[in-house]
Amino acid sequence: MRHPSDISSNPQSSLGFDGSSVAARAFQASEIESGGASDTFNGLRKLIWLYFWLLMAEGALRKWILPGFSNPLLIVRDPVLILCYIVAIQQGAFPRTAFLPWIIGLAGCAVLFSVGGIWAGTSQSTIVVTLYGLRASFGHLPLIFLIARVFTRRDVEQVGRWLVVMAPPMAVLVFLQYRAPVESWINSGAGLDSAQIGVAVTGVEKVRPPGIFSYNTGLAAYLALLAASLIAHYLVRGTTYGKWLGIAAGLALIAIVPLALSRSTLAALIIVALAGVVCMLRGPGLGGRGLLIAVAVVAGVGIVGSFSVFREGLGILQSRIEEAQGIKVGIVERFIDLFTKPVKSLSEAPLFGAGIGVGTNVGAKLISGRSGFLLSEGEWERDVDEMGPLLGSAYILLRIALVWHMAMVAWRSLRGGNPLSFLLLSAGGLSLLNGNFSTPTSLGFAVFTAGLCLAAAKDLGAEESMSDALEQILIPASRIRGRSLYAEKLHGARRTS
Repeated sequence: MRHPSDISSNPQSSLGFDGSSVAARAFQASEIESGGASDTFNGLRKLIWLYFWLLMAEGALRKWILPGFSNPLLIVRDPVLILCYIVAIQQGAFPRTAFLPWIIGLAGCAVLFSVGGIWAGTSQSTIVVTLYGLRASFGHLPLIFLIARVFTRRDVEQVGRWLVVMAPPMAVLVFLQYRAPVESWINSGAGLDSAQIGVAVTGVEKVRPPGIFSYNTGLAAYLALLAASLIAHYLVRGTTYGKWLGIAAGLALIAIVPLALSRSTLAALIIVALAGVVCMLRGPGLGGRGLLIAVAVVAGVGIVGSFSVFREGLGILQSRIEEAQGIKVGIVERFIDLFTKPVKSLSEAPLFGAGIGVGTNVGAKLISGRSGFLLSEGEWERDVDEMGPLLGSAYILLRIALVWHMAMVAWRSLRGGNPLSFLLLSAGGLSLLNGNFSTPTSLGFAVFTAGLCLAAAKDLGAEESMSDALEQILIPASRIRGRSLYAEKLHGARRTS
């Protein structure tokens, strides 16, 4: 049997019904799902894809290709973002969501507070710093819902495919960065005469390899997305990536982990792995694949672990954890501090804050002439210090509500048999909740992953509804009734054309 998206361009001949309104509507839906000629969002889709590729290429541009323009390239995606918004408004495609008025309202208040502080002389900020703070804290958030409106599940899977394709060369690059001297060109930082972040382990002269990205935070976000895509691919017995490409990407992922020398990377992958376990336990028909995936991971670890360079990297990573007083202090307590320290800021921050953007690295550079943190390093602390206790708390609640909305959508999708949305939530939910939006790469991955999470869930529902509408036309009488085409594929049922 053909999948609805494989229906030919003549709906009447391919379905065997002449003038059937049900078939015509189903054909139109399949054309939209597959990105056909009737897709009115094709231009927007291309712009969002451009945003994705700029997100992936930003580090290479800033480190190796145009290092003299490293600072302007921090906002290289912003013109594309603004164009996305303009085109969406012109086409009436801008998503109608209850979050949008809150985003706009809080952004307006934050700008008023900042400008008021500048005018009264109580803030160090400037108009340029305020504008940068506006784009960092608010400007990219509506893109989440635009991606959810425009992208189909096929787009989400195609993003995953590109992540998988890039995995083996990314592993080679990380290996070369791990082996190269600290001062090597391959370990350059973003900008002229910049260097990568060291591992801070006594007697070890190595950097934290960032791959193609500016710094290792981008690599951590990429690996989490890659892991989510691979787990979803194998849980539903997909053929999106092909057998050997999937195996190569899985080995590449396992190989990168010890060479990345990053505790945050390890923590991000553990979260995705735990989400995979939840999918196996709660997703209908998904548990049977869990044992095979676990065996494959163990085999991959055994293969990678047989090489001394990876054992060495794992030892350095273990030393990083031990010198940070172990997992309890170095990871768990550090994670808890991200959510508890802002409580102290509530009583210490000025009522109207120091001004949005002041707490970012860019803001510090513009105000003081040197990079660093003029306020707090933690994200929620920075929000409170910049916007004040009242507005800062409202902004934090907005981010909590966004992640809660994603979680509800992803959970319903998982219960319907689609694990992809839930796995994408695990890859990007924490970044959206408490990630460092002052860093363009972290902001970009948080927003883009959140949009993919919602798009993956939305398109599954659309496809199942379309499949149900076509059920009596396409499905023989012997087929089990009450099961959608997606569920048939998920459970491995045989279909005949």
